Amino acid sequence: MGHVDIKTGIFHKTCRASLHMLRKPAGWALDVGSLDEAERAGAHTVEITDAEANKTYVAPIRRIRNDGALLDRGYGEQLLLPLDKWAVRDSRQLDLWGAA
Repeated sequence: MGHVDIKTGIFHKTCRASLHMLRKPAGWALDVGSLDEAERAGAHTVEITDAEANKTYVAPIRRIRNDGALLDRGYGEQLLLPLDKWAVRDSRQLDLWGAA
């Protein structure tokens, strides 16, 4: 689970790609129930920070719902958004500018 920043409307999760990123198909999957809760709390955007690569993946929840594929691989219903649908930024660059 992640947390929602009420001021910014961002649902943020920190993960390790080696453990949590799907490989086939390549992308990030989010629990449908968590997305529902995040939206009820005011979120409109998801940010997933890969703690290993210092990259942050950003997508509007609307895109995840519209372009995501529903799947269940034993962890409950999830929506998978392929990697090419995420905006990616290098978290180390933000740290250098003092923005993170």
